[in-house]
Amino acid sequence: MVKLGWLGTLLGVCACSPIGVAPRKPATAPGARSGATAPTKAAAAPTPQPGVRPPARPAAEDIAYYRQASRLLVAKDLAAVKSIDFARFRRGGMLRSHGGGPAAERELSPAMKSRDLAAIRKAATAIVAEDAAHIQAHIILMNLDQDAGHKADAELHDAFVAGMFQSILASGDGRGFGTAFVVYFIREEYDLVRALGGEVQGQSLHHQGPRSFDILHVKTKRGAVRDVYFDITEPFAEEAKLFGLPGAAED
Repeated sequence: MVKLGWLGTLLGVCACSPIGVAPRKPATAPGARSGATAPTKAAAAPTPQPGVRPPARPAAEDIAYYRQASRLLVAKDLAAVKSIDFARFRRGGMLRSHGGGPAAERELSPAMKSRDLAAIRKAATAIVAEDAAHIQAHIILMNLDQDAGHKADAELHDAFVAGMFQSILASGDGRGFGTAFVVYFIREEYDLVRALGGEVQGQSLHHQGPRSFDILHVKTKRGAVRDVYFDITEPFAEEAKLFGLPGAAED
């Protein structure tokens, strides 16, 4: 079970709730359920140390790790999936794609609007095939598989969702710059807040020395607006490379 800490408490989520299931439904397929149970044994995550970030491994190593872990999805090896280092997996996926989203994402929105379950499944499957670290697509497939009675496939996607969310929550507490949640895709910020039942009211970008941060202004279930901090240093730098832009500058 996942310890949600202060953010889960503020958003009105039980601290013992599994996070492999999105309580809200904007990311799930129309008509799909959100009742799957998060895996009881997930990848061990490091205890966050305020203000301390572990040294980054060479990009090639984590890209290779991402590719190796992605093959477990194809092999449907649930036991092996639960042993993935999901922080390393997410970082490798980001470095491989320079922080960009999969091309198949453009097919998902029209499929969702048309409420065509076959098209939704096709789009989400294509997204995961292109980017196995795409949380929203895993949630969609998890719900579709559960609704269709494909228990083993639903559990496989749930293991990826739970592992990725747990690795984000283990990276900090989101209270400030020194303990910001470390994310490797900007979409992960919204995935986390949405899964915990919050609503993003606004976003601001800040730089502190060589590090870059997003601050999401989140409306909780109690109606208060809280700031949640995300360290986006690496994806910000990768996107800058992709578009030939200068990296983060000091304020």
